[in-house]
Amino acid sequence: MPNEYYRWAPGPPNSYGYFAEHYDELGWVRFTNSTFRKLKGLINKFKITPKEIVDFGCGTGELLLRLSKHGFTGAGVDFSPGMINRAEEKLKDVEFELFTADICSADLSREFPLATCFFDTINHISTRRQIKKFIKNARKHLSEGGMFVFDFLTPEGVKDWEGTEVTSNEDHFILQQGKFIEEKGKALVTIEGFVKQEDGKYRRFQQFLEHKGITVEEMAQYLNDAGFEHFSMQGFYHDWELDHGGRILTVACK
Repeated sequence: MPNEYYRWAPGPPNSYGYFAEHYDELGWVRFTNSTFRKLKGLINKFKITPKEIVDFGCGTGELLLRLSKHGFTGAGVDFSPGMINRAEEKLKDVEFELFTADICSADLSREFPLATCFFDTINHISTRRQIKKFIKNARKHLSEGGMFVFDFLTPEGVKDWEGTEVTSNEDHFILQQGKFIEEKGKALVTIEGFVKQEDGKYRRFQQFLEHKGITVEEMAQYLNDAGFEHFSMQGFYHDWELDHGGRILTVACK
C-alpha cells in the first residue's frame, strides 16, 4: 500500500499521536457515559461550588463537554497535543482553558474545588516517583475542602487487557492486542487499524499503551504521602467491594 494511505502514530507509549484523531470514533465514549454518571452523582451529593474543575488527562474533552452543559467551567490538561487539539474543537464555545502539559508537573497557578483524573491515566504514569508527584500536584490545585476524584486499575484490572479484540465496519478496522506481564503487574497493548477518510482512502494508525497496575494499599500510601487525610475507595462498577474491583473509584478531600 502506498505510504500516503497511512500514517504511524509518533512518540513514546501513551503519547496518543494520530490515534487521538480517531479516539472518539472507536467506542470509548461508553466509559465516558458511566464516568459522567458517577461524577455527577458525587457533585450533587457534595454540592460542589463554585462549579469549577480541573481535569488531568482530559483527552479529547468529552467529559468536560458534558460538564459544561451543567454549568461547569475550568481547565483541562493532557500530555498529547493531538488530544488537546480535539478538545479545543469540542470546547471552543465554552469556558475551559486547555493545556498541553505533563500532569505530574503542570502548574496552572490557581485552585479548584474539584479535580479529576479518569480513563486509566494514572496507570499510564511509568514510575512510583512520578505517581507520587502527580498526586501531590493534584492536591496543590485543590482549594481548601476541595475534592479529587479519580479511577485506577489494580493488577487484577490491568490483567483484563490480556487478549485480542477485533472491531470493524465500513468505516474502520481495529485490532487490539494486549499482553499481561504478571511479574511486573503491567500490560502492554497495541491498538492498530485503518480508518476511512473523507476522500475514501484509509489512514493506518498504530498506538502502543502501557498500563501499570496499582494496588489499593499502594494508592492509599500515595494519598497519605501527598497529604490527603480523608479518602475513600470502592469498586468502580456497581459499587463493588474493593476485593472484587479491578477498577477503583477514589474520592480524596483536601
